[in-house]
Order: sequence, then structure tokens, then C-alpha cells
Amino acid sequence: MLRSHCVLRIGVSHVHGAWMAGHAKGAPAEATARFEGEAGDAGAGLTVAISEVLAQILPRRRIASPYVSVGVAGAYVRAAIMPFAKLPKAPADRTLLVTQRFCREFRLDPAAFAVLDSPLGRAKSGGEAVLCVGVQQVLLARIKAALATRGLHADEIAPDYMLRFAETDTREAEAPGMVLMGGADCSTVLVWDAQRAVVHVSSFAVARDDGEARQRMAARLFRYARIVGHDTAPIAVYADGPDWDALFQAHGSLGEGMKLLRWPAGQGRWGSPS
Repeated sequence: MLRSHCVLRIGVSHVHGAWMAGHAKGAPAEATARFEGEAGDAGAGLTVAISEVLAQILPRRRIASPYVSVGVAGAYVRAAIMPFAKLPKAPADRTLLVTQRFCREFRLDPAAFAVLDSPLGRAKSGGEAVLCVGVQQVLLARIKAALATRGLHADEIAPDYMLRFAETDTREAEAPGMVLMGGADCSTVLVWDAQRAVVHVSSFAVARDDGEARQRMAARLFRYARIVGHDTAPIAVYADGPDWDALFQAHGSLGEGMKLLRWPAGQGRWGSPS
């Protein structure tokens, strides 16, 4: 029997949850709850919203603990890909070193933020490239507490755009390339090189009805293309979610050497509300 999977997506004002049973007969369940809050300041309303979603999607009887994935909206996290010449093998020492450097460079209080790190392979400058994600400790505590009341534990907590990227079958995606992922709270660009290694990530607010904002977005994508592109073939620029229309309208300003494509598998297995 396959292990059941529970996915929570924490937005700035909503929680979306999905449950996939670990056997063929189990139908997937989804639910959404909204709460009052501001980016970076998730209060008690978030805890209530998570509880409401779990109450709707969890089966009445669970034989085993499910695998729990939690995606956190870009507005809640700070993320960067950073090179490290050498990292300690001990997990605690590694986390300490990554946290200290990340918080120092972004001027964050290491006591208020937890920094999650994921290896991305060898960095161009040598050493190891690491995706570093800073999440407020209070936000993590609320998520973990809400899960614990239902007897659950988060197996992974990551930016929502990384979950979406992992859920999509990227084998057909061209390299080098990039994808613009739109969401209800912000948009994110992920850039990968010819070896399919993710080399840059950036989240930002987008005014989809603002012509100047679309031009700025196009200019941003053009800069990324110049970093990972080459002269022999155009770089693939993918778009997913509500940003597809905005990118299509800005297509005329993307410049030569770039081609606009639809993201291969949409939003993957788990959709999220816009």
C-alpha cells in the first residue's frame, strides 16, 4: 500500500489542503479556508484555518501517518541560492553555518527566523549551491501546532513555488530556461541552466493590469535569459497560472532569443486557489 499524502498550501489570506489516500479506491479530498492576516504576520486565524481544512480533508480513520507537505506563500519567506565553499557534514553544524550567513546577508534576526537549506549541486564558482529559505519561527510554530492537534507531523516545509516545481513533470522542459509561476499572493521566477540546475529564484509582486509593471517583468526575464542563455538557440520562457496572460501581453518586449511556452504540466497534481 502506498503512503497517504497530505498537502497544505499556506497563503497570505487562505489555506488550501488536499488529501490523497494511499490506495486506489481512496478519492482525493480538497478544502480551502480563509483567514484575516497580513504578509509576515500570520496570527491565530491561520491556526484556525489549518484546523478547518484538516477537519474537512482528513479521513475519519487513518491506519498510518501520511506524508505531509507544507507549501508556504512567497510573501512569508525569504529565499536565495547561495554558494558555500564547504559545509560541515553534521546536520546541526550545517544548519548553524547556513543560518548565520543567510541572516547576516539579509539582516534578519537568527532568533526569529528558521533557515531551511536544500542542496542544489555544484556551484559555478566552486563549492556547493544551496537554496536557503528563511521562515519566521512563529509561523512554523503555528503550522506545527495545528498539525500536532490532528496527530500529524510536517515531513517537508518549503516555499509553495518549490512544491509546484517538484510536482510538475519537468522532463519535457527545455534547458536552459525559466518559469514564471503566478499565485494569489505573488509571482516567482525560477531559472535553470543548460545542465538543468536551478541557478536563481526570485519572488515579487505583480500588478497584472499595469502595463508598466508588465514591461518591468519582461525586462527582468530578459536579464535572466542573458545569464543562462547562449547564442545557438533561444531560451525557453515558461509561464504558469494567472501570469500567463500578463506574460503573453508583454511578449512583444521579451526580445529576440526568447520563446514563450506553456508550462508542461500546469500546476501538477495539486492545484491551489487563485
